[in-house]
Amino acid sequence: MPLRVLLIEPPPNPNWMLYPHTPWVGVWMPNTGLLRVATQIHHAGHEVQVAEVWARRLSTADLRAWIERFKPHVVGSTATTATLISAMSFMKFAKRIDPSIATVLGGVHVTLSPAECLAGCPETDYLVLGEGELTIVELLQRIEQKWDRQQMRSVRGLGFMQGNEFVKTENRPLIENLDDLPMPKHDLLSAGSRQYRFPNVGPLLLRSPAWGVEYTRGCEFDCRFCVKPPLWRRTLRYRSEKQVVEELVLLNRKYGVKSGQLFSNDVFARRERLEELVIEMEKQKPKYAFVTFGRADTVLKCTDLLKRLVKCGMVMLWLGLESLEQKILDRIAKGTTVDLNRKVMAAAEEAQVPVIGPFFIVGFPEHSLETMRGMREEALALGPRFSPGLPAFSPTPGTAMYFEVARRGLIETFDYSEWDVGGAVCRTETMSRKEVDRESRKLGMSAVFRPSFFIEQLKNPYLHGKLQALLGFAIIFNMLAKKVSRLRVAVRRLVNRLLGRTDELEVLFDQARVATEAYARRRAEAAMAGALTPADADGCIPQPPQEPCA
Repeated sequence: MPLRVLLIEPPPNPNWMLYPHTPWVGVWMPNTGLLRVATQIHHAGHEVQVAEVWARRLSTADLRAWIERFKPHVVGSTATTATLISAMSFMKFAKRIDPSIATVLGGVHVTLSPAECLAGCPETDYLVLGEGELTIVELLQRIEQKWDRQQMRSVRGLGFMQGNEFVKTENRPLIENLDDLPMPKHDLLSAGSRQYRFPNVGPLLLRSPAWGVEYTRGCEFDCRFCVKPPLWRRTLRYRSEKQVVEELVLLNRKYGVKSGQLFSNDVFARRERLEELVIEMEKQKPKYAFVTFGRADTVLKCTDLLKRLVKCGMVMLWLGLESLEQKILDRIAKGTTVDLNRKVMAAAEEAQVPVIGPFFIVGFPEHSLETMRGMREEALALGPRFSPGLPAFSPTPGTAMYFEVARRGLIETFDYSEWDVGGAVCRTETMSRKEVDRESRKLGMSAVFRPSFFIEQLKNPYLHGKLQALLGFAIIFNMLAKKVSRLRVAVRRLVNRLLGRTDELEVLFDQARVATEAYARRRAEAAMAGALTPADADGCIPQPPQEPCA
């Protein structure tokens, strides 16, 4: 008998309904990874629904009603570091409504730190480690057959508790041919919803609705701060260019999707494949304004293709430069140079890419007040097409840089809901976390609010709202969203406390946050004491003995 499966897309925190909800500030694009998993479940013959709690602004009561109405056999979610606590609270919530529901958690953080996830949320029955499409289908088949935990040991790509033992099964091989996966079934999500926007093309908005399309998986490089090397085992796989462009055309014609992201860690990694993509886009002509990503060394091998990509709809090129200091590039094993970084920015400007977004990570251990002020001067000197991205250094557990900063005692918060790259989580060798945050905000304001940039972008036909572009409304609201949300949450909690009311999901969120924070803190202490090595990728620590440990 087919199973009923409910997948829940987690927002960064349980107060998603409090974020500003205006005509010009929507939510992030749909989770294409979760859509892929949902499509595979549907393709296997099961009944699957996806609860987009952020896009639909579902309240705790709404989600409870959904679960009680649908009566799922399985509830699943996916998690990055920033969304982990929310995802855990959904697992707890499902078990509270119906203890017979099988709960499944997957995603990047879960794969790199599985023992931690079970310690923070013992209500989770199974962890899906690595690529989820094939593992989830086999897991559902075994749940349907009522396999016990001992039998589940033969299913590759799982993590679970068996008694007091944490079990991590054999790794599942990566999917060799991504075209073997069925075309995403967009109807499982709110395809075409104008709530899905692309809110961070610098301070500007692309036309809605937005939707991302997967082109490649993985990365062959070995940057020490990045989740990709341990997650994808330094491999790079492609969907066929014909299938990718067919999906773009389908989204545009059937759902009215006008913009989004071409998902690839580096669309320029293999020149011959990029040429095939450009030819296919020129042939089928999808009306799709897109953003994509590249590295300095690979983009420089494809500079002659940049203008053709712009004609095909590329409105912004993100560049993973990370730093303009050679010692930091060497420290993180980026494999590039400052000279290459400057050359690629000049090449993108010469090709007249509408928006060029070089990424410079803020808050590396080596950063000082002088470094930050130097970055500000660099930002102010950028040309009018540049809108730099300035993410905070937030090393994911399981990466080489996480172990390094944990061993050195530089992590100052273990509340993962704050690890959203929007604010510092570590101090540097010479600056506190608060100082890094303060200087980062100054740097961000200097980089974004440059009159020359806004004037240049008035020429861009893909942008949503010229007046909004000129005044920078989008970035203003995005920057204020977190502060406004926290203020409203504090007020709501105070009112609820005075009235003797509690929100069930908020309580579960706090439970998961406290448990996970305690575990992460003990792991960092173990690293500082020399009791943890980089080989302990799961973050599995021997004390206290009741914690799950391999």
